[in-house]
Order: sequence, then C-alpha cells, then structure tokens
Amino acid sequence: MSLLILTDLHLTANKPAGRIGDFISDVDRKLDEVLQITRDNNIEAILCAGDVFHRPDVLYSTVARFVSFLERLHIKFITISGSHDLFGNNLDALYRTALGLLERLNMVELLYPDIRPATRIGGITVGISGTNTDIELAHGSILPKPEMGEYTLIKDYKTRSKIVVVGHYHNGYDIVKSNNTKFICPGSLVRVSANSVELTRRPRVAIVDDNFDVNWIELKSAKQGKEVLSPPLVTKQIDFSNIMAEWKMDNIENISATSLLKEIASKDSVSKEVLDFALNFLEQQRSL
Repeated sequence: MSLLILTDLHLTANKPAGRIGDFISDVDRKLDEVLQITRDNNIEAILCAGDVFHRPDVLYSTVARFVSFLERLHIKFITISGSHDLFGNNLDALYRTALGLLERLNMVELLYPDIRPATRIGGITVGISGTNTDIELAHGSILPKPEMGEYTLIKDYKTRSKIVVVGHYHNGYDIVKSNNTKFICPGSLVRVSANSVELTRRPRVAIVDDNFDVNWIELKSAKQGKEVLSPPLVTKQIDFSNIMAEWKMDNIENISATSLLKEIASKDSVSKEVLDFALNFLEQQRSL
C-alpha cells in the first residue's frame, strides 16, 4: 500500500502577486501530473498537510476546478485545515469556507481535533498532532534549525508517530529523523512568492509505503522558478493623504480606479513598470 503526500496547493483564481504567466494553467498541469502519479504507483489515498486553498472564500470557479480533480482521483483526499483555509484560524467558522463545503459534500476527508482525529487506511493509521497515530499531519513551521519568525524546532516536537508531515513551510526540507520519527516537509506544491529557495526549488510530492519508507518525486510539469515567479517590486512609501483630500468622497461611485492609479503614479513619480503592473492586475480582477 502507498500513500501520496503533498501540501500547500494554494488554489485560487486570482494570480498571487509573486506569480507571472498563466497561473491557472500551471496549477492545472500539476494536478494532472499528481493524478497520473497516483495511478502509476497504485496510490490508495492522498494526504495533504493544509492550505488546500489560498483563502477560505475562493471563487466558485476555483472550487469547481478542484472538484473536477477530486472526481477523477477515485481515491480519498485526506487533509487538515491550513492557515489559508480558515477565517482567522477559527475552526468554528469552517462551515463558511470552501474546504468546509467540500467536507460536507464528502469530497474530502477533513481531520481535526475532537471530531475525527484519526482514520485508518489499509495498514496505516493517519491522524493529526495530539493523537497516537503512525502518521501525523501538521500545519506550522516545524523546522530542523532556527529561522526568522515563529517556529517549533523538530527536537522539541513531542510525538510517537512514525512520520510527521509538515505543511505551511513553503521552502520544504528533506527527511529529518528525531528519536524514532521521520519529519518530512514536501514544500508548497504551488509557489506563490519569489525568494532564493523558491526560484530554484522544484515542487515535489512524497510516496510513503507500508514500511514507512519515503520516496520523493519532483513534478516534471513544474516550470523553472524564473519562468513563473516575479521578485517583488520595491517602491517608496506613497502618501495617500493629499490625494484623498483632492478627490470628492461624496462622489466616490464615479471615481475611476484606473484614473486614480494613474494620478497616484503621477504625483509620486511611480515608475512606468510599477504602474503597468498595477493596471494589469486591476484588469485581471475585473475579468474574474
């Protein structure tokens, strides 16, 4: 029996600011490849460590595309909720999210505390942090060494599981062993921002077998980072106070967003590159 491990799909119809090119087609090609990997390797279930969606209230078109993938999958898609799947990390509001909808429709199997903390697939028990299971799914910065921001070091993470699958940390890392546990972090399936790691990293999935051995598969459909990622533009801070004072707010329904962007650019000497980026992004939002 084999399980396919992935995390951080960040499905959305709105191209993230750090992406260039045809974002939706790029993601669809990855999902098609994941589907083929499940068939070629007799995968019995997919385990995802959270952030299926880029935000909890994604557009219907995004949910529909993922449902199409799930319908072709013909195996269980088991996940935990990630930080992007929930409103303010509030599980009580799960019913208002895209992930909550898919759970109610029995399209995904969602694991979370006190309700369904674990499920058995063949000879492997799958669960989340806090349960005595063979495989845990954890969404958070559980890292082998210190980094900036909030994190938990692997050596301080308490578990009896044979494998802990770590989501949320987009850069990913290879297998790290601590006591009798393997920590694996595939990294985000979908790259949404440019940094030195993401520009060179190839998105991948892992396959776990009955012996809890882990094999990595890099996605052939994933393009080179420089083809899909755009380093963030750095501009000076814009002072909106004078601009807003000049616009008559009692007539705001007649204000053109395009005209406002152009005026801001003119008054603050914003470069043509930044202005074109903003205007193109605005046009993309109008077309959704």
